[in-house]
Amino acid sequence: MVLFAMIAASCTSQGEHDSKWRSALYPKDWKPGFKDADGRFLHDFPYAGYRKGEKPLPAKPPGKTYNALDFGADPTGLNDSTEAIQKALDQAGADGGGVVYLPAGTYSVRPPKNQDCSLCIRHNGVVLRGDSKSSTFITNEETVLRGKKVVLIAPKSGGDWHQPTGKKTPLSKDVLEPTTTIPLESTEGLKKGDYVVLHSSASEAFIAEHGMAGKWDSSLKGPTFYRQIVQVDSKSKEITIDIPTRYALKTRDGAAVYRVSQPIEEAGIEQLSIGMRQNEKNGWGDLDYQKNGTGAYEVHASKLVQFRHALNCWMNEVDSYRPKGNKDDVHTLSDAVEIYKSRSITIRNSTMQNPQYKGEGGNGYGFILAGSDSLIVGSNAVKSRHGFNFKSMWTSGNVVLRSTSVEPRLASDFHMHLSMVNLLDNMTLDRDFLEAKYRPYGTVLHGHTTSQSVFWNTNGVQYMNGKTHIIESKQFGHGYVVGTRGPASQVLTKISGTDASMPEDFVEGVGQGEQLEPQSLYIDQLKRRGFGFKE
Repeated sequence: MVLFAMIAASCTSQGEHDSKWRSALYPKDWKPGFKDADGRFLHDFPYAGYRKGEKPLPAKPPGKTYNALDFGADPTGLNDSTEAIQKALDQAGADGGGVVYLPAGTYSVRPPKNQDCSLCIRHNGVVLRGDSKSSTFITNEETVLRGKKVVLIAPKSGGDWHQPTGKKTPLSKDVLEPTTTIPLESTEGLKKGDYVVLHSSASEAFIAEHGMAGKWDSSLKGPTFYRQIVQVDSKSKEITIDIPTRYALKTRDGAAVYRVSQPIEEAGIEQLSIGMRQNEKNGWGDLDYQKNGTGAYEVHASKLVQFRHALNCWMNEVDSYRPKGNKDDVHTLSDAVEIYKSRSITIRNSTMQNPQYKGEGGNGYGFILAGSDSLIVGSNAVKSRHGFNFKSMWTSGNVVLRSTSVEPRLASDFHMHLSMVNLLDNMTLDRDFLEAKYRPYGTVLHGHTTSQSVFWNTNGVQYMNGKTHIIESKQFGHGYVVGTRGPASQVLTKISGTDASMPEDFVEGVGQGEQLEPQSLYIDQLKRRGFGFKE
């Protein structure tokens, strides 16, 4: 394998090292669908985040404000406030939405018996808000937290993208390119405004097509897109959806459209910090999460915040913190934040640090993206196992913008099965690197982890110990590295002629990101859609 250094951009406008330049795949007159002679192209990403980037996060959500102190919450942290805060959240939900306000102070919480979350936001329009992340603190006191969350934003039930409600409507022909026009065998029962799932299975043919016969199986579900219908044409038997498809949907694989039950909408958490009481048990080895009685077993798969089956929700100005009394600098027990089968989520200006357990089995991650078309902006992962992480075939169209990963144990990566078409834009890496390649791990082998994903204008502060690159990109089909900058700027893409990720990924502008125009692909594409970026 060859380490690329100072690869010149292929566009004629680049010129000298200090000249402004554009990607050959992104000319000034770029429009969605533009391709080069080799069929390479950049997807259109400006649909990511709350309300598809068309509106700012609500400063004044509809509804009343409910002061948690009026429900009995204790800002000294001496008494448990779980029941009081939950009553306030449920009351706001029963009244149709509103803000549950936590004044400055420290609030102790823990999951009630037989419940998987300490604080559960289950109703549309409910926002948990503190004074600021430097003055309002939530401390989760329970240290046996296996599989549980401190804050869960999810509907009371349902919303899973792979549990249809009602019939499936098959596609009438293959959809091979990104499009918002979907041909169906019938439009009966579908109407404008409906949210639907477009899905095709991981069939034997799909698996073989990706060179994964005997390694992948149908449990992987297949490409999945959660979309809203904006037009129904019953005569042509077509629907128009709000966000383009991101991968081929083939009738061979049972490609179809169907409804699922309702997600939670317009809920959020903001302006506070959350910490988890340190677990004092022994047993923190990589596989100790499988051994009952160890600390690793007790904290396995716990999360600070999870969005599950959510739509148009947010986390804004939320940090992790070290609760008083933790003998070590522990902020979280395992994972920090996960977006799971959720769409149009914005995570903004939030820093997650110092998990206690960074072992195998999916522990100790900073930000987990296992949903679609969401935006993480201005946020930081510090000393995680993986700082930023993408998982599964329903994970596409996400954007990580102007965010930083500092000194994780392992790379920020595409971690599981074919999370296609995601954008990492102006990422800063301090002793971290971005990895997009075949992974020979997993109960169902991970294999190809991504295709058509983009690394745009990546900033390297310092190489991870033992590494001499900040990006390793060997994606299935085409992958894209456009512009790097900083003291650590090298890129690794070279593959052998027999590698299953052929062809070699597209690379230009290594070390020349300071001169790249536009500096941000997401922001420029959003502008082309007619919307300004909401800082």
